[in-house]
Amino acid sequence: AQRRLPPFKRNNFGGSFGGPIRKDKTFFFAVYEGVQERKGLTLNSVTLGDGTHGTLNCRLLTANPCATGATTARYTTGTVAAVIQPLIATTGPLALFPAPNLPASTTPAGPAGNLGYGFDRTVGENYGQFRLDHTFSDKDTAFARYTIDKANVLQPPPSPNPLLSDHSGSASQFTTISETHIFTPNILNTARFSISRSPLENNNKTPTYPCASVSTGCSFVPGFPQYGIGSVTAGNGVSFSPGLVVHHDQKIYTWSDDIFYTKGRHAFKFGTLMSNWKQRMELQNALRGSMTFASVANFLAANYTSFTSTTPGAVIQRNWTSGTMGFYVQDDVRVASRLTVNAGLRYEFLYPNYHEVNGLGSALRNVLSDQNTTPGSAIRNPSLKDFSPRLGFAWDIRGDGKTALRGGAALLYDIGNLGAALIQAAGGTPVGPISNGVGSSISTVTNGHVSTPPPTIALTVPFTYPAGVVGNTLNLVQYDMTNPHTLVSNLTL
Repeated sequence: AQRRLPPFKRNNFGGSFGGPIRKDKTFFFAVYEGVQERKGLTLNSVTLGDGTHGTLNCRLLTANPCATGATTARYTTGTVAAVIQPLIATTGPLALFPAPNLPASTTPAGPAGNLGYGFDRTVGENYGQFRLDHTFSDKDTAFARYTIDKANVLQPPPSPNPLLSDHSGSASQFTTISETHIFTPNILNTARFSISRSPLENNNKTPTYPCASVSTGCSFVPGFPQYGIGSVTAGNGVSFSPGLVVHHDQKIYTWSDDIFYTKGRHAFKFGTLMSNWKQRMELQNALRGSMTFASVANFLAANYTSFTSTTPGAVIQRNWTSGTMGFYVQDDVRVASRLTVNAGLRYEFLYPNYHEVNGLGSALRNVLSDQNTTPGSAIRNPSLKDFSPRLGFAWDIRGDGKTALRGGAALLYDIGNLGAALIQAAGGTPVGPISNGVGSSISTVTNGHVSTPPPTIALTVPFTYPAGVVGNTLNLVQYDMTNPHTLVSNLTL
Protein backbone atom coordinates (compact mmCIF):
# COMPACT_ATOMS: atom_id res chain seq x y z
CA ALA A 1 0.00 0.00 0.00
CA GLN A 2 1.14 3.56 -0.68
CA ARG A 3 2.63 5.31 2.34
CA ARG A 4 0.51 8.14 3.70
CA LEU A 5 3.41 9.91 5.42
CA PRO A 6 6.88 10.68 4.01
CA PRO A 7 9.58 8.29 5.24
CA PHE A 8 11.80 9.26 8.15
CA LYS A 9 14.84 7.24 9.18
CA ARG A 10 17.63 8.22 11.54
CA ASN A 11 20.59 6.14 12.72
CA ASN A 12 22.91 7.31 15.47
CA PHE A 13 25.85 5.09 16.31
CA GLY A 14 29.34 5.26 17.74
CA GLY A 15 31.73 4.04 20.38
CA SER A 16 34.82 4.83 22.40
CA PHE A 17 37.79 2.98 23.79
CA GLY A 18 41.06 3.78 25.50
CA GLY A 19 43.72 2.51 27.82
CA PRO A 20 47.40 2.52 28.71
CA ILE A 21 50.19 2.08 26.19
CA ARG A 22 52.94 2.27 28.82
CA LYS A 23 51.89 1.72 32.40
CA ASP A 24 51.65 5.00 34.32
CA LYS A 25 53.26 6.81 31.37
CA THR A 26 51.31 6.82 28.14
CA PHE A 27 47.55 6.59 27.61
CA PHE A 28 45.26 6.86 24.61
CA PHE A 29 41.57 7.49 24.08
CA ALA A 30 39.52 7.35 20.87
CA VAL A 31 35.88 8.12 20.17
CA TYR A 32 33.65 7.96 17.09
CA GLU A 33 30.06 9.04 16.51
CA GLY A 34 28.04 8.89 13.31
CA VAL A 35 24.62 10.18 12.32
CA GLN A 36 22.76 9.24 9.13
CA GLU A 37 19.33 10.68 8.49
CA ARG A 38 16.84 10.49 5.66
CA LYS A 39 13.69 12.52 5.97
CA GLY A 40 10.95 12.83 3.40
CA LEU A 41 9.62 16.36 2.96
CA THR A 42 6.41 17.50 1.32
CA LEU A 43 7.04 20.83 -0.39
CA ASN A 44 4.81 23.35 -2.10
CA SER A 45 5.70 26.08 -4.54
CA VAL A 46 4.04 28.48 -6.93
CA THR A 47 4.54 27.71 -10.60
CA LEU A 48 3.49 29.01 -13.99
CA GLY A 49 0.00 28.01 -15.11
CA ASP A 50 -0.51 25.63 -18.04
CA GLY A 51 -4.29 25.67 -18.39
CA THR A 52 -4.90 22.91 -15.83
CA HIS A 53 -5.91 22.94 -12.16
CA GLY A 54 -7.69 26.27 -12.46
CA THR A 55 -4.92 28.24 -14.20
CA LEU A 56 -4.51 30.07 -17.48
CA ASN A 57 -2.26 28.48 -20.07
CA CYS A 58 0.83 30.70 -19.86
CA ARG A 59 2.94 28.28 -21.93
CA LEU A 60 1.57 29.28 -25.33
CA LEU A 61 4.05 31.10 -27.54
CA THR A 62 1.31 33.06 -29.34
CA ALA A 63 -2.17 34.13 -28.28
CA ASN A 64 -1.02 33.65 -24.71
CA PRO A 65 -3.88 34.60 -22.36
CA CYS A 66 -1.42 35.55 -19.63
CA ALA A 67 -0.03 38.34 -21.81
CA THR A 68 -3.34 39.82 -22.93
CA GLY A 69 -6.52 41.15 -21.35
CA ALA A 70 -7.93 44.34 -19.91
CA THR A 71 -5.26 44.65 -17.22
CA THR A 72 -2.40 44.14 -19.64
CA ALA A 73 -3.72 45.77 -22.80
CA ARG A 74 -0.24 46.74 -23.92
CA TYR A 75 0.39 43.10 -24.82
CA THR A 76 -2.53 42.77 -27.21
CA THR A 77 -0.72 40.35 -29.51
CA GLY A 78 -0.19 37.79 -26.73
CA THR A 79 3.16 36.75 -28.26
CA VAL A 80 5.88 35.63 -25.85
CA ALA A 81 9.24 37.36 -26.31
CA ALA A 82 11.83 35.15 -28.00
CA VAL A 83 14.29 35.44 -25.11
CA ILE A 84 11.64 34.16 -22.68
CA GLN A 85 10.32 31.26 -24.77
CA PRO A 86 12.95 28.69 -23.62
CA LEU A 87 12.17 29.51 -19.98
CA ILE A 88 8.47 28.52 -20.02
CA ALA A 89 8.77 24.93 -21.27
CA THR A 90 6.96 22.33 -19.15
CA THR A 91 9.39 19.51 -19.93
CA GLY A 92 13.05 19.20 -20.81
CA PRO A 93 16.26 20.31 -19.10
CA LEU A 94 15.15 23.94 -18.93
CA ALA A 95 11.75 23.30 -17.34
CA LEU A 96 12.15 26.00 -14.69
CA PHE A 97 8.46 26.00 -13.86
CA PRO A 98 6.98 22.47 -13.77
CA ALA A 99 3.29 22.04 -14.53
CA PRO A 100 0.95 22.63 -11.58
CA ASN A 101 -0.56 19.55 -9.94
CA LEU A 102 -2.65 21.16 -7.19
CA PRO A 103 -5.73 23.40 -7.41
CA ALA A 104 -5.01 27.10 -7.91
CA SER A 105 -5.34 29.43 -4.93
CA THR A 106 -7.40 32.08 -6.74
CA THR A 107 -10.47 32.33 -8.89
CA PRO A 108 -11.10 33.11 -11.65
CA ALA A 109 -8.17 31.38 -13.36
CA GLY A 110 -4.90 33.30 -13.22
CA PRO A 111 -1.28 32.89 -14.34
CA ALA A 112 -0.03 31.19 -11.15
CA GLY A 113 -0.63 27.60 -10.09
CA ASN A 114 0.39 25.39 -7.20
CA LEU A 115 2.88 22.56 -7.28
CA GLY A 116 3.44 19.91 -4.64
CA TYR A 117 6.26 17.38 -4.65
CA GLY A 118 8.33 15.19 -2.37
CA PHE A 119 11.99 15.57 -1.50
CA ASP A 120 14.30 13.22 0.41
CA ARG A 121 16.51 15.32 2.62
CA THR A 122 19.65 13.45 3.67
CA VAL A 123 22.01 14.37 6.48
CA GLY A 124 25.26 12.62 7.34
CA GLU A 125 27.87 13.38 9.97
CA ASN A 126 30.95 11.48 11.10
CA TYR A 127 32.85 12.69 14.17
CA GLY A 128 36.05 11.22 15.53
CA GLN A 129 38.69 12.14 18.08
CA PHE A 130 41.96 10.60 19.21
CA ARG A 131 43.95 11.76 22.23
CA LEU A 132 47.35 10.69 23.50
CA ASP A 133 48.58 11.63 26.99
CA HIS A 134 52.15 11.13 28.21
CA THR A 135 53.83 11.76 31.54
CA PHE A 136 57.52 12.55 31.16
CA SER A 137 58.11 13.08 34.86
CA ASP A 138 56.39 14.28 38.00
CA LYS A 139 56.87 17.82 36.71
CA ASP A 140 56.26 17.40 33.00
CA THR A 141 53.15 16.14 31.15
CA ALA A 142 51.84 16.57 27.63
CA PHE A 143 49.01 15.55 25.36
CA ALA A 144 48.21 15.54 21.64
CA ARG A 145 44.68 15.55 20.29
CA TYR A 146 43.24 15.21 16.79
CA THR A 147 39.57 15.81 15.96
CA ILE A 148 37.74 15.47 12.66
CA ASP A 149 34.12 16.27 11.93
CA LYS A 150 32.75 15.61 8.44
CA ALA A 151 29.18 16.54 7.59
CA ASN A 152 27.01 16.82 4.49
CA VAL A 153 23.43 17.80 3.82
CA LEU A 154 21.31 17.41 0.71
CA GLN A 155 18.26 19.63 0.99
CA PRO A 156 15.87 21.74 -1.08
CA PRO A 157 16.78 25.38 -1.75
CA PRO A 158 15.07 28.19 0.20
CA SER A 159 12.60 28.58 -2.69
CA PRO A 160 11.42 24.99 -3.41
CA ASN A 161 11.61 23.70 -6.96
CA PRO A 162 11.86 20.01 -8.02
CA LEU A 163 14.61 20.96 -10.45
CA LEU A 164 16.88 22.21 -7.65
CA SER A 165 18.73 20.86 -4.64
CA ASP A 166 21.45 22.25 -2.39
CA HIS A 167 24.41 20.15 -1.28
CA SER A 168 26.42 21.46 1.66
CA GLY A 169 29.51 19.81 3.07
CA SER A 170 32.26 20.46 5.59
CA ALA A 171 35.29 18.54 6.84
CA SER A 172 36.69 20.32 9.86
CA GLN A 173 39.96 19.13 11.40
CA PHE A 174 41.59 20.24 14.64
CA THR A 175 45.05 19.30 15.97
CA THR A 176 46.33 20.38 19.39
CA ILE A 177 49.59 19.77 21.25
CA SER A 178 49.91 20.89 24.88
CA GLU A 179 52.68 20.66 27.48
CA THR A 180 52.47 21.48 31.19
CA HIS A 181 55.58 21.97 33.29
CA ILE A 182 55.91 22.58 37.02
CA PHE A 183 58.96 24.76 37.65
CA THR A 184 58.49 25.13 41.40
CA PRO A 185 55.65 24.29 43.78
CA ASN A 186 54.18 27.75 43.11
CA ILE A 187 54.99 28.25 39.39
CA LEU A 188 53.27 26.25 36.64
CA ASN A 189 53.39 26.83 32.90
CA THR A 190 51.14 25.48 30.13
CA ALA A 191 52.12 25.93 26.47
CA ARG A 192 49.81 24.96 23.62
CA PHE A 193 49.93 24.93 19.83
CA SER A 194 47.01 24.12 17.54
CA ILE A 195 46.09 23.99 13.87
CA SER A 196 42.53 23.94 12.61
CA ARG A 197 41.04 23.75 9.16
CA SER A 198 37.36 24.39 8.42
CA PRO A 199 36.37 24.09 4.75
CA LEU A 200 32.77 24.78 3.79
CA GLU A 201 31.18 24.06 0.44
CA ASN A 202 27.66 24.73 -0.79
CA ASN A 203 27.00 23.52 -4.32
CA ASN A 204 24.02 23.20 -6.59
CA LYS A 205 23.50 22.81 -10.31
CA THR A 206 21.16 24.69 -12.60
CA PRO A 207 20.46 24.16 -16.31
CA THR A 208 22.01 26.24 -19.06
CA TYR A 209 20.22 28.42 -21.57
CA PRO A 210 20.29 27.21 -25.20
CA CYS A 211 22.47 29.42 -27.36
CA ALA A 212 24.34 29.02 -30.62
CA SER A 213 27.64 30.42 -29.35
CA VAL A 214 28.26 27.67 -26.75
CA SER A 215 27.38 24.07 -27.53
CA THR A 216 26.78 23.23 -23.87
CA GLY A 217 24.53 26.25 -23.35
CA CYS A 218 24.94 29.71 -21.82
CA SER A 219 24.42 31.24 -18.43
CA PHE A 220 22.99 34.70 -17.84
CA VAL A 221 26.53 36.08 -17.47
CA PRO A 222 28.91 36.30 -20.44
CA GLY A 223 31.96 34.11 -19.96
CA PHE A 224 30.53 31.89 -17.19
CA PRO A 225 28.48 29.16 -18.93
CA GLN A 226 29.66 26.49 -16.49
CA TYR A 227 27.59 27.90 -13.65
CA GLY A 228 24.17 27.65 -15.31
CA ILE A 229 21.39 30.18 -15.14
CA GLY A 230 20.46 32.22 -12.09
CA SER A 231 17.21 33.25 -10.49
CA VAL A 232 14.09 34.35 -12.33
CA THR A 233 11.41 36.23 -10.40
CA ALA A 234 8.52 36.10 -12.85
CA GLY A 235 5.91 37.89 -10.75
CA ASN A 236 2.59 36.77 -9.26
CA GLY A 237 4.56 34.61 -6.81
CA VAL A 238 6.23 32.57 -9.57
CA SER A 239 10.00 32.25 -9.22
CA PHE A 240 13.01 30.08 -9.90
CA SER A 241 15.63 30.65 -7.17
CA PRO A 242 18.68 28.41 -6.86
CA GLY A 243 20.69 28.59 -3.65
CA LEU A 244 24.09 30.20 -3.25
CA VAL A 245 27.31 28.54 -4.29
CA VAL A 246 29.95 29.04 -1.58
CA HIS A 247 33.57 27.92 -1.38
CA HIS A 248 35.28 28.79 1.88
CA ASP A 249 38.42 27.31 3.41
CA GLN A 250 39.81 28.60 6.70
CA LYS A 251 43.03 27.64 8.46
CA ILE A 252 43.94 28.93 11.91
CA TYR A 253 47.32 28.54 13.61
CA THR A 254 47.29 29.29 17.34
CA TRP A 255 49.97 29.43 20.02
CA SER A 256 49.34 30.21 23.66
CA ASP A 257 51.27 30.21 26.90
CA ASP A 258 49.81 30.56 30.40
CA ILE A 259 51.76 30.97 33.64
CA PHE A 260 50.24 30.39 37.09
CA TYR A 261 52.14 31.86 40.02
CA THR A 262 51.09 31.89 43.64
CA LYS A 263 52.72 33.97 46.37
CA GLY A 264 51.23 34.62 49.74
CA ARG A 265 47.69 35.87 49.34
CA HIS A 266 48.06 36.30 45.59
CA ALA A 267 47.33 33.87 42.76
CA PHE A 268 48.61 35.41 39.55
CA LYS A 269 47.72 34.31 36.04
CA PHE A 270 49.26 35.85 32.96
CA GLY A 271 49.91 34.76 29.43
CA THR A 272 49.50 35.31 25.72
CA LEU A 273 47.44 34.02 22.81
CA MET A 274 48.62 34.51 19.24
CA SER A 275 46.81 33.35 16.14
CA ASN A 276 47.15 33.54 12.38
CA TRP A 277 44.24 32.98 9.98
CA LYS A 278 44.31 32.12 6.33
CA GLN A 279 40.98 32.31 4.54
CA ARG A 280 40.22 31.41 0.93
CA MET A 281 36.72 32.48 0.02
CA GLU A 282 34.51 32.63 -3.00
CA LEU A 283 30.87 33.65 -2.93
CA GLN A 284 28.93 33.34 -6.14
CA ASN A 285 25.94 35.35 -4.93
CA ALA A 286 25.63 37.15 -8.27
CA LEU A 287 27.74 34.96 -10.54
CA ARG A 288 24.71 33.27 -12.10
CA GLY A 289 22.78 36.51 -12.43
CA SER A 290 19.12 37.22 -11.82
CA MET A 291 16.19 38.84 -13.61
CA THR A 292 13.13 40.32 -11.96
CA PHE A 293 9.69 41.12 -13.36
CA ALA A 294 6.69 42.87 -11.82
CA SER A 295 4.15 40.34 -13.17
CA VAL A 296 3.86 37.26 -15.34
CA ALA A 297 2.62 39.49 -18.16
CA ASN A 298 5.80 41.54 -17.93
CA PHE A 299 7.86 38.34 -17.77
CA LEU A 300 6.36 36.93 -20.96
CA ALA A 301 7.05 40.23 -22.74
CA ALA A 302 10.65 40.44 -21.40
CA ASN A 303 9.68 43.75 -19.80
CA TYR A 304 11.96 43.40 -16.78
CA THR A 305 12.15 45.46 -13.63
CA SER A 306 15.89 44.80 -13.41
CA PHE A 307 18.57 42.28 -14.22
CA THR A 308 21.89 41.95 -12.44
CA SER A 309 24.97 39.76 -12.20
CA THR A 310 28.65 39.70 -11.40
CA THR A 311 30.41 41.95 -13.89
CA PRO A 312 31.88 39.81 -16.69
CA GLY A 313 35.60 39.27 -16.10
CA ALA A 314 35.41 39.85 -12.35
CA VAL A 315 37.67 37.87 -10.01
CA ILE A 316 35.51 36.69 -7.11
CA GLN A 317 38.05 34.68 -5.13
CA ARG A 318 39.90 36.23 -2.23
CA ASN A 319 42.74 34.89 -0.08
CA TRP A 320 42.90 36.78 3.18
CA THR A 321 45.44 36.48 5.95
CA SER A 322 45.17 38.06 9.37
CA GLY A 323 45.88 37.33 13.00
CA THR A 324 45.53 38.39 16.60
CA MET A 325 47.91 39.02 19.47
CA GLY A 326 46.55 38.97 22.99
CA PHE A 327 48.06 39.41 26.45
CA TYR A 328 46.45 39.22 29.87
CA VAL A 329 47.23 39.42 33.57
CA GLN A 330 44.97 38.57 36.49
CA ASP A 331 45.35 38.45 40.25
CA ASP A 332 43.11 36.62 42.69
CA VAL A 333 43.95 38.13 46.06
CA ARG A 334 42.61 36.95 49.39
CA VAL A 335 41.99 40.33 51.05
CA ALA A 336 40.59 38.78 54.20
CA SER A 337 39.58 35.36 55.41
CA ARG A 338 36.07 35.96 54.11
CA LEU A 339 36.78 38.15 51.04
CA THR A 340 38.54 37.36 47.77
CA VAL A 341 38.93 39.94 45.01
CA ASN A 342 40.08 39.24 41.47
CA ALA A 343 41.18 41.90 39.01
CA GLY A 344 42.48 41.49 35.50
CA LEU A 345 43.32 43.25 32.26
CA ARG A 346 43.41 41.87 28.73
CA TYR A 347 44.75 43.56 25.62
CA GLU A 348 44.15 41.93 22.25
CA PHE A 349 44.44 43.38 18.77
CA LEU A 350 44.52 42.41 15.10
CA TYR A 351 47.99 41.77 13.74
CA PRO A 352 48.45 41.66 10.88
CA ASN A 353 45.34 43.51 9.75
CA TYR A 354 43.26 41.86 7.03
CA HIS A 355 45.56 41.48 4.01
CA GLU A 356 44.69 39.96 0.62
CA VAL A 357 47.76 38.03 -0.50
CA ASN A 358 47.14 38.46 -4.26
CA GLY A 359 46.70 42.23 -4.14
CA LEU A 360 42.91 42.09 -4.44
CA GLY A 361 42.17 43.78 -1.12
CA SER A 362 40.54 47.22 -1.17
CA ALA A 363 38.05 49.42 0.62
CA LEU A 364 35.87 52.43 -0.04
CA ARG A 365 37.37 54.46 2.77
CA ASN A 366 35.01 57.43 2.60
CA VAL A 367 31.59 56.67 1.17
CA LEU A 368 30.76 60.38 0.90
CA SER A 369 33.74 61.51 -1.14
CA ASP A 370 35.70 58.60 -2.62
CA GLN A 371 35.06 57.88 -6.30
CA ASN A 372 37.08 54.64 -6.26
CA THR A 373 38.17 52.06 -3.76
CA THR A 374 41.67 52.26 -2.28
CA PRO A 375 43.86 49.14 -2.60
CA GLY A 376 44.98 47.68 0.70
CA SER A 377 43.34 46.38 3.84
CA ALA A 378 39.58 45.82 3.93
CA ILE A 379 39.21 47.78 7.18
CA ARG A 380 41.04 50.27 9.34
CA ASN A 381 42.35 48.34 12.33
CA PRO A 382 39.67 48.95 15.00
CA SER A 383 41.36 46.99 17.79
CA LEU A 384 44.45 48.97 18.77
CA LYS A 385 42.77 50.47 21.85
CA ASP A 386 40.81 47.40 22.93
CA PHE A 387 41.80 47.10 26.57
CA SER A 388 39.46 44.80 28.52
CA PRO A 389 39.44 45.32 32.31
CA ARG A 390 37.55 43.01 34.63
CA LEU A 391 36.87 43.00 38.38
CA GLY A 392 35.14 40.51 40.64
CA PHE A 393 34.76 39.47 44.27
CA ALA A 394 33.48 36.67 46.50
CA TRP A 395 32.39 37.44 50.07
CA ASP A 396 31.51 34.87 52.71
CA ILE A 397 28.94 37.00 54.54
CA ARG A 398 28.72 35.08 57.85
CA GLY A 399 32.05 33.33 57.71
CA ASP A 400 30.43 29.90 58.02
CA GLY A 401 30.68 28.92 54.34
CA LYS A 402 26.90 28.85 53.93
CA THR A 403 26.05 32.27 52.49
CA ALA A 404 28.18 34.01 49.85
CA LEU A 405 27.80 37.14 47.78
CA ARG A 406 29.56 37.09 44.41
CA GLY A 407 29.79 39.77 41.76
CA GLY A 408 31.81 40.88 38.79
CA ALA A 409 31.99 43.16 35.77
CA ALA A 410 34.02 43.16 32.57
CA LEU A 411 34.38 45.02 29.30
CA LEU A 412 34.66 42.44 26.49
CA TYR A 413 35.61 42.88 22.82
CA ASP A 414 34.95 40.59 19.88
CA ILE A 415 38.14 40.51 17.79
CA GLY A 416 38.44 39.26 14.21
CA ASN A 417 34.80 38.64 13.35
CA LEU A 418 34.71 39.62 9.67
CA GLY A 419 34.60 36.20 8.03
CA ALA A 420 30.99 36.34 6.82
CA ALA A 421 31.27 40.00 5.76
CA LEU A 422 34.42 39.32 3.73
CA ILE A 423 32.68 36.46 1.93
CA GLN A 424 29.89 38.80 0.88
CA ALA A 425 32.37 41.45 -0.26
CA ALA A 426 34.42 38.97 -2.32
CA GLY A 427 31.88 39.10 -5.13
CA GLY A 428 31.52 42.86 -5.41
CA THR A 429 34.58 44.89 -4.41
CA PRO A 430 36.80 46.30 -7.20
CA VAL A 431 40.40 47.31 -6.64
CA GLY A 432 40.73 50.97 -7.59
CA PRO A 433 38.66 52.28 -10.52
CA ILE A 434 35.98 50.00 -11.98
CA SER A 435 37.42 50.63 -15.43
CA ASN A 436 40.68 48.81 -14.72
CA GLY A 437 38.83 45.48 -14.42
CA VAL A 438 40.73 44.45 -11.27
CA GLY A 439 38.80 42.76 -8.49
CA SER A 440 35.07 42.27 -8.68
CA SER A 441 31.84 44.21 -8.96
CA ILE A 442 28.19 43.68 -9.81
CA SER A 443 26.40 45.19 -12.80
CA THR A 444 22.71 46.06 -12.59
CA VAL A 445 20.28 47.32 -15.24
CA THR A 446 17.07 48.90 -13.94
CA ASN A 447 14.17 49.44 -16.33
CA GLY A 448 12.54 52.83 -15.97
CA HIS A 449 9.85 51.98 -18.53
CA VAL A 450 8.04 49.08 -16.86
CA SER A 451 4.69 50.80 -17.38
CA THR A 452 5.54 52.00 -20.88
CA PRO A 453 7.42 49.18 -22.64
CA PRO A 454 9.64 48.27 -24.32
CA PRO A 455 12.66 48.80 -22.05
CA THR A 456 15.46 51.03 -23.28
CA ILE A 457 18.01 48.23 -22.89
CA ALA A 458 16.77 44.96 -24.34
CA LEU A 459 16.94 41.78 -22.28
CA THR A 460 19.29 39.20 -23.81
CA VAL A 461 20.84 35.93 -22.66
CA PRO A 462 23.70 36.21 -21.90
CA PHE A 463 23.03 39.66 -20.42
CA THR A 464 24.25 42.71 -22.32
CA TYR A 465 25.59 45.59 -20.25
CA PRO A 466 26.08 49.05 -21.78
CA ALA A 467 29.19 50.89 -20.63
CA GLY A 468 27.27 53.18 -18.30
CA VAL A 469 26.05 50.38 -16.02
CA VAL A 470 29.12 48.13 -15.86
CA GLY A 471 30.15 47.67 -12.24
CA ASN A 472 27.54 50.08 -10.89
CA THR A 473 26.71 47.92 -7.84
CA LEU A 474 29.17 47.06 -5.07
CA ASN A 475 29.30 44.79 -2.03
CA LEU A 476 31.55 46.41 0.55
CA VAL A 477 32.78 46.10 4.10
CA GLN A 478 32.58 49.30 6.15
CA TYR A 479 36.16 50.54 6.36
CA ASP A 480 35.93 52.54 9.59
CA MET A 481 33.92 50.09 11.65
CA THR A 482 34.47 49.57 15.36
CA ASN A 483 34.79 46.25 17.15
CA PRO A 484 31.66 44.92 18.84
CA HIS A 485 31.95 45.16 22.59
CA THR A 486 29.78 44.51 25.58
CA LEU A 487 29.83 45.44 29.26
CA VAL A 488 28.74 42.49 31.37
CA SER A 489 28.09 42.36 35.11
CA ASN A 490 26.49 40.02 37.59
CA LEU A 491 25.66 39.84 41.27
CA THR A 492 24.51 36.61 42.95
CA LEU A 493 23.69 35.66 46.52
